[in-house]
Amino acid sequence: MMIRKLLDKIDIPAPEARSSAKKISRIDDAVLIFAEWAENKHGWEKGVWEEAFRLGKRVVRELGLRLKDVVGLASKNISGTFGFYLSGILNILLDENESLTLPTRTSMAGIGYKLERGRIEVKGNRHIYFGYKMRGGELILHGNAGNYAGAYMESGTLIIKGNVRNWAGYGMKGGLLIIEGNAGSVAGGKISGGELVIRGEAGDWLGAGAVGGKIVLKDRILILSGKQ
Repeated sequence: MMIRKLLDKIDIPAPEARSSAKKISRIDDAVLIFAEWAENKHGWEKGVWEEAFRLGKRVVRELGLRLKDVVGLASKNISGTFGFYLSGILNILLDENESLTLPTRTSMAGIGYKLERGRIEVKGNRHIYFGYKMRGGELILHGNAGNYAGAYMESGTLIIKGNVRNWAGYGMKGGLLIIEGNAGSVAGGKISGGELVIRGEAGDWLGAGAVGGKIVLKDRILILSGKQ
């Protein structure tokens, strides 16, 4: 039932109709593979995010996806762990000096997961786990982010042009996270490295449990190397 609703919403043939369809694009095939995989998956289950990421890496080779195909995929009206899936695709296709702009129609989880290189600009709102566990590169969101933006970052630059909800930069180990708007509660919680810059207001428990790193609020350094 879930897969049927998803395919109806994005207007591509169902799996049983693939053989009779006149032409199935690489993008549609990639969506179908994700939909079939996601049929009995729940985003809160342990290991599902990484599984979606690895599936994305695999379909690049199976379907011969190109970087321009990711733009088409991102514009599909698919939410949830689809962001982790896209991140796996980008992990293979995006090179060091390449840049990409992704227009999105709905919120997703995990865009920029384990990003290592290149530059990605995303247009959209309410993406959760945006830039989660980033390892390098540059990731920019033209909009507002949901919970856990930049959580557990290791390296790279993450810029949020709008506001961010709770737990931004939680557990950061390295990298630079810039929030040009306001941040919710527990921003920079348990940070151990890297730098979190908030240009607007911050909610309660800013830097709670920090043991290292740097937190800057409105050009005022609040936490440096774990000292408040």
